Amino acid sequence: MLAKKLLALACAGGILAIGACFLPPVRPQQPPPPQIDFHGIRRLWVTASSQSETHHIDPSTLAAAVAYQFNLQVDNRVITASPSYGSSHDGTLQIDILNESAAAQAIAASSGKTQWTLDVTLNATLTNSAGAILWHTTNFEIRSPGPIAGPNSGAVWESSPAPGQLRYWLSSALVNRLLNDLR
Repeated sequence: MLAKKLLALACAGGILAIGACFLPPVRPQQPPPPQIDFHGIRRLWVTASSQSETHHIDPSTLAAAVAYQFNLQVDNRVITASPSYGSSHDGTLQIDILNESAAAQAIAASSGKTQWTLDVTLNATLTNSAGAILWHTTNFEIRSPGPIAGPNSGAVWESSPAPGQLRYWLSSALVNRLLNDLR
């Protein structure tokens, strides 16, 4: 009995000596987001079209940006995306630009130019070679993360660096939504 008490006391002393009682509690890890099952797709064709009245975004450059962003985030040995049509593709990501708008925020005192926020709404559908829909998102709204200076709404779409930034924002948001299976 005395040996058990001494053993318990020695264990308690050891725990206190190494500081295990003072460590922060272990937090449960968040499970990874659900991943989309590409059902055997190895080569993905990315295509885009614009149904917007303004046509500020070139669909072919958007398709290229989405394919590039997809290849950055996915292991190329598993699946590759391309904006050009090939007979060997076995899946299609169709992007439809529905609306492009610019909303005035404020006039910058230093430059005298209006600050604009860009909004784009699009649909996207991933299909396999048989035409079965594997993933889709509708009315996906993407807003520029910060204001862009410009004299008017038409000029802000054309001004540098807006077109490149916008393609990056759109392609990143859409690929993240696709890979994390957010509908």
